[in-house]
Parts: sequence; C-alpha cells; structure tokens
Amino acid sequence: MSQNVLDPDFLGTQVRWGKDGPQIVTHRLSVSVEEGPDRGATCDVEGSRLVIGTTTECDLVLRDPHVSRRHCEIVATDDGYKLRDLGSTNGTMIGAAFVTEAVLLPQAELRVGDTVIHFMPKRRWVTIMDSRASHFGGLFGTSPAMRICSTPAATCRSNCCR
Repeated sequence: MSQNVLDPDFLGTQVRWGKDGPQIVTHRLSVSVEEGPDRGATCDVEGSRLVIGTTTECDLVLRDPHVSRRHCEIVATDDGYKLRDLGSTNGTMIGAAFVTEAVLLPQAELRVGDTVIHFMPKRRWVTIMDSRASHFGGLFGTSPAMRICSTPAATCRSNCCR
C-alpha cells in the first residue's frame, strides 16, 4: 500500500503524508438522538467503542425510562461496525428487527426504548508536530523522521497520543 493511500476497510489508526507532514487518521464513533426524550443530543467518541444507556458511565447517557443502564454498544471491528445489545430489558432494534449483535452500516438508525439514534462514523485527521527534543526515552536522533518519533504526548495538538 502506498504511504498516501488510506485503506477504507481498515478501522485502526493510519498514517499518511499531507502537505504539512505526517498525519494520523483515527476513527470516531458519532451518534445523534433523532427521537425520544433526549432528542438533539449528540455523542462523539474517539476510539473503537461507544456505550449507550442511562448510567453516567455510558458514553451516550439517555433519560428514556425504557432504556437499560448499559443498554447497547457500537464497536469498530476489523469487519466493520457492530451493534451489540448488552442484555437490555427492552431490546435493541435496527429497523423493525430486534438484534443481539448485528453489522451496523454508516447512517443507520437504531432504536433503544422510545429513542431513535442515528449512527455516523467519521474520520479525524491530526497533524503530527515535530519535536525539538533530540531524544525520547532511549531513542536518540535529530533527523525529521526521528523528531516526529520524539514528539511527547504532552506537546501533541490533540489528545490522540495520550
């Protein structure tokens, strides 16, 4: 694979060279509530898992009384996005079908309790900043490639490195 071509089926982190140097692309799971008590609520999670339910430990916290504490999750896998019911009382639906685990396509709508949720995966580009440090731990070097490697997470422009 060329260093400038992204594999659209790969769900992990990828690196490509942009006009300002190397960039990291990560996947972001994004949902918005279309119907129900929390209509208009949105949730963006960087990473491979988004949990939906009523407990504050969930990524998308709903007030719908028909939603379980930990109702369902969306997970990015090597095979695409999957929706998993987490043993909820009232079930999880895609369209008119109840599912325990199913492939979730981008732009899909799912139903939990009386709430309809729209799923929108996104990619996020982060430019890697060069470090002025000549080493990172036991790694030493001053070439442009090595300065990128020695960029500590604390100087990164986003929290993707932490």
